[in-house]
Amino acid sequence: MNRYRTAAAATALALLTTGLAAPARAADDPCLDPAALRVHGQLPDLDPVTVPVMPYMYPRYIDRISWPVITYDRVANGAVGLYVDDPACTGVTVTIRPPAGTGPDQRVPLNSYVEDFHGHFGSMTARTEEGGQWHFTEMQRGTTTLTLSPPQPFVVWLQSVVLLDHIPTVPAGRSIVLSGTAFDYTVDRVPVRSRNRSVTLTSTDLAGSYYRIAANVVTDAAGRFSATVPATENRVYRAELAARTPYTSDVDVTVSYVGATGIQLLAALQVPAYRALTTVSGRTTPGGRTAVLEMASPAAYDGNIEWLPVASAAAGTDGRFAIPYRPAWQGPMRMRVRLSGTTVADEFETTTVHRSALTATTGPTTAREIRPGTKMSSYGHLTGTYDNGTRGPYPNRQVVVQTRVRGVPGAVFRTVATAWTTATGYFYANWTAREDVDVRVAFLSTFWTISWSFAPTGAVDVI
Repeated sequence: MNRYRTAAAATALALLTTGLAAPARAADDPCLDPAALRVHGQLPDLDPVTVPVMPYMYPRYIDRISWPVITYDRVANGAVGLYVDDPACTGVTVTIRPPAGTGPDQRVPLNSYVEDFHGHFGSMTARTEEGGQWHFTEMQRGTTTLTLSPPQPFVVWLQSVVLLDHIPTVPAGRSIVLSGTAFDYTVDRVPVRSRNRSVTLTSTDLAGSYYRIAANVVTDAAGRFSATVPATENRVYRAELAARTPYTSDVDVTVSYVGATGIQLLAALQVPAYRALTTVSGRTTPGGRTAVLEMASPAAYDGNIEWLPVASAAAGTDGRFAIPYRPAWQGPMRMRVRLSGTTVADEFETTTVHRSALTATTGPTTAREIRPGTKMSSYGHLTGTYDNGTRGPYPNRQVVVQTRVRGVPGAVFRTVATAWTTATGYFYANWTAREDVDVRVAFLSTFWTISWSFAPTGAVDVI
């Protein structure tokens, strides 16, 4: 799940008009108001393929008003808004420019007037390599064109994640170590350790009555941070990662139990496969107790939570337990492991997905040697898990062929061809070789209950 900050900026503008001998002036059209331009969008779900290896993640706080972060090759539901509260201001087209060298300008018609939001809106998209500084460059309505000089900036944010380590149960009076890791996601959807990031650690009692600052820390070269604090009672600890352009902020939460009773998760798969065997593991204090895995009833998700039993397992004398289960539901789910006979529990969230899988091959279509301009073919099969738990072909799904320049640090994969799977899951696509590249085929699912899959097909050397 993702957390974000709103990106907005404004600059002084100069007007440039175009037209016939007696052109209309932009200043005469109140609909062409660059100060009223905004960019925002709904949040996409985090691609499970890019989640780094880590313990479970506690349910996150989400700012649902901000621009979506870039974790997909294309981000849906991005919107350009012109907040001019006049239904007659129809026919405005806005030109936006992505970061230098990433792609062409986009012309966005603002064809939808939404009365409740007092403005006109149009859709836009951004690819992974287009995270960072964008600009509004032009507004047009009829024969009137307003060129923004200088262009007006806005930011498409890249995602950041902060993860708190779990805290073992300790006797009262002992100190505990609050530690964790911060990640940034690159434009190629790769999580990297985030160094020199400010992290604020706060805590509250289990009732959440108020938060107080526990420590302010900065991540080291490995993205790690830590602080030692006294343990006087059961408390909830919260880590907040400060935003840093073009990366967002993030929040994570963990619980510390003080005394003779407690339970901690050690690992829980955040994105389990539908009906596939998975395991939740952890440790109870004291040992020899039963750990109960429970899920929140979806019917009561936003009200009084009803916890439904899923599975259980007895802990050993050392307190360690492992609970196997097969997720029989789809999509996100709030879950917890509870120490039997108590209300002491450790919560986590999962998103159950149908696993997809690709097989692919790439080679010259007819040529014996690969030269600049040689026609290439990429083909293979896409399979996935059905609702009944069996596997088979995924028909009528789009797959993409992507290439990345070889030997260039930081080079990103770019789509060079697309294809749709047949009834048997087979796909075939042609593209043109122009330089030495690495090649992969990708299924970039647009459904949050179906996982992405990738099939590298190796290097193409052009002679």
